[in-house]
Amino acid sequence: MGIGAHGARAGGRYVSGLRLRSALILGLATVPVRVRMHGALTSNPLNFTFTADAVVSSVTPVSGPMSAPTRLTIRGANFNLGLAVACHLEQGSTLALVPATLVTNVSDAQINCTLGDGAATWQLGSIGVFVALGPQATYGPGTSFLRYPTPTLHALTPVLGVGNSRRL
Repeated sequence: MGIGAHGARAGGRYVSGLRLRSALILGLATVPVRVRMHGALTSNPLNFTFTADAVVSSVTPVSGPMSAPTRLTIRGANFNLGLAVACHLEQGSTLALVPATLVTNVSDAQINCTLGDGAATWQLGSIGVFVALGPQATYGPGTSFLRYPTPTLHALTPVLGVGNSRRL
């Protein structure tokens, strides 16, 4: 496979933030990569670490009110051994990376993060929830969380009752 890249910086050329994807690599693998610069092969191969994309299978709870922060429990796979894991949230053009806590990283991985109250950031409706890996915030398939208006109580009936009563 060949990849052409270019960039410009005072004093020379560089490549930054390169992401390679392959369906052939499952899980975590370190592979040597040889780089050819100006037609000459580098003497030592560079090691790149490949990981599978994080996959979200469920979010609990599935919805929450606009007025209160909601703690999300996200289950899925390939949460990158907990290294630089975060919740990646999307709603329209609004994006946010929220710090996450890894609970477990076995075949059914789980992380927790908190979605703040929506007054300033989030609108009513669906928010895309993904698990971001690393500083480049790469992520795989996700799911959604629904923000709904804060319920309001207009009336309570009856207004008076008897305590410790038993129904016969």
